[in-house]
Amino acid sequence: LKGKRLRGRLEGRVLKPYDTAETINNQGLNAPVLAWLTDPMDLQFLQIQGSGRVQLDNGRQLRIGYADQNGHPYKPIGRWLVEQ
Repeated sequence: LKGKRLRGRLEGRVLKPYDTAETINNQGLNAPVLAWLTDPMDLQFLQIQGSGRVQLDNGRQLRIGYADQNGHPYKPIGRWLVEQ
């Protein structure tokens, strides 16, 4: 594995893949919540763009940005829509 960049989560001494978006959407995520979006389209645009700003209840803005790969293959939504 020399020269490879591994992505995943450690469970003890075992590297396991990150959950898929489908798993997270269906089963939730055991992690602290940073922000909650009430409009699913806002979430979709934020995920597609890779960055954005979230207006918090106290008036402050939280900048959110793409940080790294999750280890799962990229599936462009445009291609998926055409295939449907």
